[in-house]
Amino acid sequence: MRLKMLIMRVTVVLIFLFLVSPCFAMTLLTQREVLRLVFGEDARIVSEQKALSVGQIEAVKIKAGKCFHAQKVYTFHFGEREGRRFGAAIILETPGKRGPIQFIVALDLDAKVRDVLVMRYVETRGRPIARKTFLRQFIGKTGKDALVLNGDIVAISGATISSQAAVCTVKEAIALYEVLYL
Repeated sequence: MRLKMLIMRVTVVLIFLFLVSPCFAMTLLTQREVLRLVFGEDARIVSEQKALSVGQIEAVKIKAGKCFHAQKVYTFHFGEREGRRFGAAIILETPGKRGPIQFIVALDLDAKVRDVLVMRYVETRGRPIARKTFLRQFIGKTGKDALVLNGDIVAISGATISSQAAVCTVKEAIALYEVLYL
């Protein structure tokens, strides 16, 4: 009888842990850490908040398509050395399968992707999207590139939703920068 009760309790605990574990977000990088990574320790970081006009919202929708999730305000971060800007970055959050995935997309001043990093996620199957081998595919991409999953970007097997979230985030970042700064 005691053995059955023990087995039942252990089973309940294991089921609880299995159901609850995907609900915890994993933070990989803080905003301060990630900005230093993309711009370098010696860079001065300047942040600018921008609100989109109705016309700008429409322009971003055309460029980013279904990937655009309008917000009231966007914050762009710029790296500066000797008073000159050399790059821009934006932190965006995109829905994943189990919860939001937060990315930073770093661009050069012509809107070409310099780097993409995952800052936070809730995914279990989609965790490989944080790997450099996946994220490196975006480096050098511009608004002229298709950015299509299983086209010019190879998806992670078993993590299609997370892979699509990365594609959408990069498309949205490029479109926002092009509309607001170019």
